[in-house]
Formats: sequence, structure tokens, C-alpha cells
Amino acid sequence: MTVPITKKMQPIKILMLGGYMCGKTSLIASVFGQMQNGALNKIFSVADVSPITGIEESKYPLIDKRCELIYFIEKGGNKTFIVDQAPTICSREYNMQIKITGTNKKCRMDFMDVPGSFIQRSYDATMIEEYVEESDVYVVVIDTPFMMEGSRAENSLANCIDQIHCLLVSGCDGIKAKQVIFVPLKCEKWVQEENGYDKVVRKVEEVYSSTIKELKVRQTEISIIPIQTAGGIVFDSLKPAY
Repeated sequence: MTVPITKKMQPIKILMLGGYMCGKTSLIASVFGQMQNGALNKIFSVADVSPITGIEESKYPLIDKRCELIYFIEKGGNKTFIVDQAPTICSREYNMQIKITGTNKKCRMDFMDVPGSFIQRSYDATMIEEYVEESDVYVVVIDTPFMMEGSRAENSLANCIDQIHCLLVSGCDGIKAKQVIFVPLKCEKWVQEENGYDKVVRKVEEVYSSTIKELKVRQTEISIIPIQTAGGIVFDSLKPAY
């Protein structure tokens, strides 16, 4: 009897881009939590299969990060927050194994989490360009308070706008289709206003107009998805941190 050889599905590679402490790691952990405990868990199951990078590191870093977020939210109550207390200081890969319920079909999502400080440093350029070339999806995480209320210089610096533009434009050659998802985080203050989501989306289109224009020329799929922070905390970078 001949056993058919099934081609192993390649993992979906997702590169997280954004400024320093804008919420990239928190977003990955929140996505994992929603997939594990939200409405979609009837359709598939998800497991944290991230590699262990150190002797003392937890076996389940995404679960730990999600628990940290829950604790952070409960501790703060209704206070105003700026940033997490545990910034990412080095590039880190997080992996999710997804299995469709009732079948043997599986796929893996590999998230490469790059600190904003790495994007700004020239000697890391080659490493990050390699991530760009290898990735299927780019998620650009935007610190919404800086985008909506900061000066042009503050916003450009906080969200690494020019550096991300160079990475995305040089990394998309137009041959292999790529997807870029712009994700404004910490946007409660604005989306709760009348037509708030539209205001945030229009601001993204304005601030990232050059990048979006270049990506469209390269036939890149573009999405803008404002995401409110888990727990409904109002973030405001113009106030002292809690």
C-alpha cells in the first residue's frame, strides 16, 4: 500500500512593526487570548508553542503576557495609563499552533516582535530587512495618542513613521503578494466620539499617505483596523503614567 505524502503547510509569518512600547507584544497576547477564549474557540483551538529562549523563561510566554495584561488592568481600575511596565528589549518570536475543530487540519502563525528601538538603529537594518523579506503579513502598530494629539515630530519619532516607510517600500517587490495591516492601538478616547472610528482611519490615511500610496502601486493588500485596548482603559500619552 502506498501512503500519500502530504505537503506540510508553511507557517504564516507575521512581522510586528511599530514604535517603542506602542503595544506590539500586548497585541499579540490579546489576539491569542481572544482566539483561545473568544467566540472563535468553537471553530478552532490555539496553543502557545513559542520557543523557550532562556533557562528561566516560562514555557508559555503568550499566556504569561496575557495574565500580566489582566493584572495590569485590574490593578489600575479606571485610571489613565500610558505604557506597559515590561517593554520588549530584544527581537522575539511567538508561535501559535491552530487546529480546526473536528479535523486534523493545522496551521501555525509565527509572529516576529521587533522592538521599536531596533527599527531606529542603523546597525540592525540588515536583520530587520531580512524579517521583512521573509514575512507574509506586516502589522504596523500605531500609538494613537501620539498620532492624534502629538506634534508632527513627536508622532514621527514615537511611531517610527519614516523608518517603517523605508522598510515596507523596499521590502515589497510587487511579485509576492503581501498584506499590511495598520492597527491604531490605545484609541478609546477617539473612537468613543461620534464617527470616532472614521476619524482615526482618516488620520492613518493622512499620516501614512506616502507609504499607502507606494504599497498600492505594488498591489499590496492594505487594511486599517483600530483596536480598543483590552479592558476599555483610556490611554493618553500626554498625562503622567500610572
